[in-house]
Amino acid sequence: MNYPQCRQPMMLVGRYWMCGEHAPPVTIPFDQPDVESAPAGQSDQFTRLPSLPAITLREFQEEKQSVTRLHRFCDVVEILTRFCTITALGELRYVAQQN
Repeated sequence: MNYPQCRQPMMLVGRYWMCGEHAPPVTIPFDQPDVESAPAGQSDQFTRLPSLPAITLREFQEEKQSVTRLHRFCDVVEILTRFCTITALGELRYVAQQN
């Protein structure tokens, strides 16, 4: 969630969203609806994931036909494999640069 006035990302701390760019920090209760809320039908369980895995998981979840659902599941596995590979390679490259 971004704070509407400064567009800076907010952190979830306990039951409040906090924007630390202000003095004193701005807090918004967690149960208050998000100003930049997701489009209708978007599941809240995928909002914290990176966009590519979240999109494919959401498409898989919303699909009704079994054959197309199988294809969406294959998409999920492919994207997660790519995402994990890129993350692992990035970590290996970071470690190699540190030595």
